[in-house]
Amino acid sequence: MDTLAQLEHDYPTFIYKTAQQYGLSKDKIHELSIEGTIEKIDRGIYIFPGYLLDEFSLISQKFSRGVFSLVSALIIHNLTDEMPLHYDLTFPKGYHPSAASLKKYHIKARYLSKKALFIRYQNRPNRKWWHGSSLFYRTNLIRYLEIKTNSTLHQK
Repeated sequence: MDTLAQLEHDYPTFIYKTAQQYGLSKDKIHELSIEGTIEKIDRGIYIFPGYLLDEFSLISQKFSRGVFSLVSALIIHNLTDEMPLHYDLTFPKGYHPSAASLKKYHIKARYLSKKALFIRYQNRPNRKWWHGSSLFYRTNLIRYLEIKTNSTLHQK
């Protein structure tokens, strides 16, 4: 599979930085955009024709140090049908994306110490699941929700 096909398979919605990681130069991206092979949505944001904009993928690429959390994580795992007005992302303490970019992409930022984030990654024995560049622990999330649901049911 050539690099362009691989990029389309992995990231139908992608940013310039992601295209560079797949070996595409600025000139090649511009050429593909003129040819109609890719469509430019915004500055540094592209999509392959025939695909819908995947905001989760776009956000995970633009904010690669963030991890989807709370309701946003539930949406990715199809555990809620709620459609919030913002995306919940957790960042390591000390990393602060610009307020303008958070506002532009409707992101509500939360911060954890780097040590806490590292411990959470290291202490999870369950299967890891990747979405774009963000890491999730599907089995632990489901287990937590089951415990909460059962304890709520027993209280009634």
